[in-house]
Amino acid sequence: MKWFSAPTLVLLAAIGLIQLSGATAQAVTPPFVLNPALCAPVCGASQLADRSWIKPGRAIYEEQSVDVDIDAADLLQAGQESVFVSTLSGDQAFTPAGQFTANATGGGIGIVLGSAQPPYHPNCVGATAQNRQFGIFGYTWAAPWASTPGVMDCKNIPKAALSRGTTVRVSIDTYCGRGLAPVCSVTATLTNKATGAVLAQSSVSGVRIKNPLNARKVWYGVSNFYADAANYPVSFAPKVETYYAEIEPQCNPICP
Repeated sequence: MKWFSAPTLVLLAAIGLIQLSGATAQAVTPPFVLNPALCAPVCGASQLADRSWIKPGRAIYEEQSVDVDIDAADLLQAGQESVFVSTLSGDQAFTPAGQFTANATGGGIGIVLGSAQPPYHPNCVGATAQNRQFGIFGYTWAAPWASTPGVMDCKNIPKAALSRGTTVRVSIDTYCGRGLAPVCSVTATLTNKATGAVLAQSSVSGVRIKNPLNARKVWYGVSNFYADAANYPVSFAPKVETYYAEIEPQCNPICP
């Protein structure tokens, strides 16, 4: 994430290099809890960040960063469900009733933390009942079962490292454009909040964004895909939610 002094921000905005919204420190979404509904065929719960952004016209580069503390120990210990965080999305994943939204799952790029055993996630080699997975995820647009990169560069984490009482911090940085277009580069880290120990880290390039809109939203989610009788509430405490864009300078007198 790039940080500039206030005078520099004003200068860059004046010459059209950045969009000021999102480049400076902003209040983040207050802490909240998601408790996925019990329904069929697949359900979950999601929430958009309080703030969203619009990709500016003539943008040549974008990045979005999220840091969020998550307490999902009960869900992660119990079984097959997962936690999601998505950047650069056009919509959130689930309706208030728990079904996929019409634009599921927003077409963004983010992470999945949970049980990602093959064959549903074939990239999660070595996934077993005794570990959990952390991977970068390319989300679909409009059809949750449509073609998608799915989980990429999946990392296995012992269940013991995610035991009850453990809060983890998920950090995601997504970069698109300026030599990367039309694909993005993503870095994600999972850290034990109390000890600072890095539990998993992943970096992937060449991820194609599926969001057809200029909306740049962050959403947080929890699955109940297997319709387990018990719901497992998950607590989220966002710490960083930012968006940054560089804009192609205006052409003088005309663009080539």
